[in-house]
Amino acid sequence: MHVNCMEMMMGGGGGLMMIGMGLVWLLVVLVLILAAAALVKYLRSGPRITNTRAGPPDNESGTTRSL
Repeated sequence: MHVNCMEMMMGGGGGLMMIGMGLVWLLVVLVLILAAAALVKYLRSGPRITNTRAGPPDNESGTTRSL
């Protein structure tokens, strides 16, 4: 009874497990790439200047005018 490596890996659901782990790693790599792209976009956007001393509302709705 001669069994090669591929038959051993595919037998007993081993092939399904390998495909599942491959998909998990693909998802992990995709998330890391997206996180790196978001970090680069955030760092390149420059400083955000916010107006912390907004004046009284200008109109009837109660919203303040931004500078």
